[in-house]
Amino acid sequence: MSIQWVLVSGFLYSEIGLALLLSIPWISCKRWHRIFTSSIIGIIASYVNWIFVCFLSGLVVLFADSVREMYVYTGQDKKVDITGSASPSAQEHILMRLFRAQRNFYITGISLFLLIVLRTMLTRVSRVARLEANYEAMQKQAVSAGEMNKKLLEENGALKKMTDGKEDVLEEVKKMEELKDKSEGC
Repeated sequence: MSIQWVLVSGFLYSEIGLALLLSIPWISCKRWHRIFTSSIIGIIASYVNWIFVCFLSGLVVLFADSVREMYVYTGQDKKVDITGSASPSAQEHILMRLFRAQRNFYITGISLFLLIVLRTMLTRVSRVARLEANYEAMQKQAVSAGEMNKKLLEENGALKKMTDGKEDVLEEVKKMEELKDKSEGC
């Protein structure tokens, strides 16, 4: 296996590990959000889109190369001269190269697919963490608004009790003010 395919398979294994790590249920979205917003990851986060495009384009190029290799070696075993002039292992050699081309095709294809899946997973986990934080803030705000409402209702009830016997006095004061206004107008 050449160095490029070793790197692609290593990348695939790291993607599988990260996907499994993100799928662990006892690591909450809040914790992932804290990890994503840490200072070290924050430095990397500004370059995430650029890094994603670089990996994506590299994998697409390697995928196209593996498709080309598969196309080259497909059907070559039928073209090998099976007569005595050809070496006996020529067909096996072509089949071995075809197997390697197919292996590289599957490695890069799965790696490309997982790269897109991981980007979606990371985006969703971050979005869920933000929504959970907003939900908790709204819930705290609703609780404090409910407490404030309850406090104001109690104050309103206390004020009503204080003014219950004084409604007659308030009406008399209004009548006196009206009489005073009438007397001043005359």
